[in-house]
Amino acid sequence: MRIIGFTGYTASGKSTSLEFLKHKGYYIVDLGQVIRDSYEQTDLKYRMDIVSFSIDTHNNFGKLWSLSKAYIDFRGYQKVAIGGIRFAEQITFLKEISTSFSLIYIESSEKNRLERFLKRKRSDFSPTQFDFELKEKLELEIWNIGDAISQSDYIIENDSILSDLHANLDKVISC
Repeated sequence: MRIIGFTGYTASGKSTSLEFLKHKGYYIVDLGQVIRDSYEQTDLKYRMDIVSFSIDTHNNFGKLWSLSKAYIDFRGYQKVAIGGIRFAEQITFLKEISTSFSLIYIESSEKNRLERFLKRKRSDFSPTQFDFELKEKLELEIWNIGDAISQSDYIIENDSILSDLHANLDKVISC
């Protein structure tokens, strides 16, 4: 099984990269969407916000919780792209189940990421600068995204036009 994983800060281009690979025949897993869907299916949404839900669920059930939930669906596919990798434990698991796993860090300037974030329409955060800064803090201090970034096999800069991102993704997946 070939697995391409994506890590990166909020609004760096992980979902855009997943969409591109979907058109290349990859089965797509967005771990953020797994969390959002799970949150919507529980009665906890009446007692806590989605951030607390994500933190509590990963603390109570382990750092592999969202990936394990997704694995049930993607384990039979030959080509899989997974976005939203945050934890070193997720990377270790993916290396264990795939003989061909690559982790890509999608890098983008804070200015560009903030502009993208403010245009988003997602249920987990409102599109405000305050929520952007909150999510940045969570990624650094709670989710320790730096651990995942440091294990990346490739870095793709996403501060240019969409066709440049696609060209860079093509280079990586052809390796």
